[in-house]
Amino acid sequence: MNTKVVVRKETHYKPHADFYQAASDQLKHIEDKAYEPYASLLSVLLLSAFALEAYLNFIGPTVEPGWDDFDKCPTLAKLRHICSVLGVAIDFGSSPFQSASEVFKFRNKMAHPRDEEVVAEYEDRVGHFEKSFYEQPKPKWLAFATEDNAKRCHADIGKIIKVLNEKLPKPDPSPLNVGHWHGLAQIKAGASAM
Repeated sequence: MNTKVVVRKETHYKPHADFYQAASDQLKHIEDKAYEPYASLLSVLLLSAFALEAYLNFIGPTVEPGWDDFDKCPTLAKLRHICSVLGVAIDFGSSPFQSASEVFKFRNKMAHPRDEEVVAEYEDRVGHFEKSFYEQPKPKWLAFATEDNAKRCHADIGKIIKVLNEKLPKPDPSPLNVGHWHGLAQIKAGASAM
């Protein structure tokens, strides 16, 4: 059977919602304790950072007519500017904005890594040191990749997105949902359905 079908699908892709949902999925893996959480911890932190960056790029042109001038700015500078325009007070010393600052420091380290010598030296009790002895030492900045930090940063990024969304002239009713798509498939004109 060689009948052709014409398929058309449409959606309005919202990368911020996609990244946020992917981070939520990775948190679920961590909570299920199905396997070693290290890769999922990195994923949650990075995807949460990507979600905020994508959201700022999504709403930027809406709140700032000259957004092209800001497009290549660091993400926290974009966040400061958008918050200023929307009248949202920022305090990078407390939640939720502290998490944004922390997750972007972590993201920048992950995006621009450098090799380094890592030495871990510590005292422990006999019979207890074996628990951590077989773990590879890691750079200090990677110590940020903990379950508590991943959960907190993910939740706080969601809060920031919701706060900014509420201040928009036309808020998205579900800014963290991936959205809907629709499609159509039909047999190509002139083709016979056998």
